[in-house]
Amino acid sequence: MKDAAAAVGLLLLVASLWAIWRAHARTRLGERLSEPAPADSADGAGLRGAPRVRARATLAASAAVGVAGLALALGLPAPFACAGALVLGVALYLASALRARSLARRLEEDLVAVLDLARSAVRAGASPVDALARAARESRAPLRAELEALVARLRTGEPADRALRQLRERIPLESFGLFALALGAQWGAGGSLERALAQVSHALRDRIELLRRLEAQAAPTRVSVAILFATCAAIAALAWSHDPENVGRFLANPIGRTLVSGALALQALSLLWMARLEEPKV
Repeated sequence: MKDAAAAVGLLLLVASLWAIWRAHARTRLGERLSEPAPADSADGAGLRGAPRVRARATLAASAAVGVAGLALALGLPAPFACAGALVLGVALYLASALRARSLARRLEEDLVAVLDLARSAVRAGASPVDALARAARESRAPLRAELEALVARLRTGEPADRALRQLRERIPLESFGLFALALGAQWGAGGSLERALAQVSHALRDRIELLRRLEAQAAPTRVSVAILFATCAAIAALAWSHDPENVGRFLANPIGRTLVSGALALQALSLLWMARLEEPKV
């Protein structure tokens, strides 16, 4: 029976790591905040790396495996060790995904502000490069470094489409892809840059507003799930406080350990599944 419980626990751990890795593979953002700027960018010394963000699935999976091995080495039953490692891995992944989403939202909001500033500068008679330089000086890190690198490349005579393509590759967000595509096409065609900036700014504002509405609609579901999990924990605590002897015998039994650890693992996987369903598709 102990071998069966250990096998079930290890199976749940493997399934959780696979689920985290799949979610990681589908994440379209990366993290390179400390990566240096490209060597071919003029005046690129001191510039920060691309503000890519990624839910750190590898870190979460490594932490889960390490915790499971440590718990087993300390003599904790295998089902509890695997369930605890799974809960920790999912918690780390969700925290990293939340940070990634927050940074992506901040970058998009900063880009909208940059577009408005550049449009105002172009309307006042500034050249496109000078307008981007003025907007870059008013932006916040880490976007400021990327815009300064973009301006430096443009001033050295690098083609606009190539410079914008590098920006899009270093910040692989849909909003920056739209910005690079629209600005590059308008720059090459020689049309009204002010109009292009206004159209891209309007599209990004609509995107940000839509994402906010989606998050507001998902908030009641998150609250309901949190209440459900809190209720389960409260019931377990009440059972332990009223009859600790029977609860202790239940947890000492291999079947009881497997059931409890399985319930914890399923709750962790349900949180991961919900996070995957709530991932924005726009």
